Amino acid sequence: MNNKKSLVNIMAIISVSSLIYFMQLNASTLPYIAKSFPQYDMTAIKMFSTLPYFMLIICPLIEWKLLQHFTMKEIVLFSCVVMVITGTALYGCSGLPEMLILRIIYGTGYGLVFPLASALVQHMFEGKQRDKMMGIRTAFGALCGSGMALVGGWLTSIHWRRTFLGYLLIIPVFILVYFFCPSNEPMPARKKKNERIFTRKTWLLLPFAFILNICIISFSVELSLVLVGEGLGDAQEVSRVFAVNTIFAFGAGIIFGFVKQKLGKCVLLAATGLIGTGLLLGAVS
Repeated sequence: MNNKKSLVNIMAIISVSSLIYFMQLNASTLPYIAKSFPQYDMTAIKMFSTLPYFMLIICPLIEWKLLQHFTMKEIVLFSCVVMVITGTALYGCSGLPEMLILRIIYGTGYGLVFPLASALVQHMFEGKQRDKMMGIRTAFGALCGSGMALVGGWLTSIHWRRTFLGYLLIIPVFILVYFFCPSNEPMPARKKKNERIFTRKTWLLLPFAFILNICIISFSVELSLVLVGEGLGDAQEVSRVFAVNTIFAFGAGIIFGFVKQKLGKCVLLAATGLIGTGLLLGAVS
């Protein structure tokens, strides 16, 4: 793969990472949705946040098959269309069941684009430049995530339905990817029918990844409910907490290339330790 790409090409590739942080728009809305639909129990309300994550489990399992027929760019563009339509359509929903259906469809786009944010960088760059661009991708996505949380909190303070208009910000990403993101050929099908998709190491990592993500998702879902429910803050305060939580990933992304060179394979262990420490401190505070 040719590493010589213009600045606008790089911007288009990196912009895909912003799509996975649009979930931050609704970081502070959950308590207000609960107040608007008191006839539903909290389990049903929480599904508004958890259903897209559930689709994040389902969609990557079928994406490898889609990549044999479509390019990464085409799947990203399709995901953009799904996310912007279903995200903004929530503004006009009058009932929770309709909102949950739209969240499932939104989760389809979210689940498809999530692995491609990294895969595009890995496919388009090589060697040390790949590590550098992976760090920049993380930093840019984290910066967008902090911005999304703050925008979502501001819109929620006006009315919680206004946050869904924030999904219109996906349109500039769509335009940038459509015109400037390099494309690739569809992935070739596996030649050997008995070729394994998952290695032994993959199976060993799956339970670890499952538990880690359960903890992270639970933290994201419960935080706004606790802060608002306990009277510790309003929508804007919740958004600031999420923004601070995300902005540290910006610094981590900037130094990722350097840290990876120093720690090698241990970088995953170090990152997991920091996440676990943060979650533990949050739980006991």
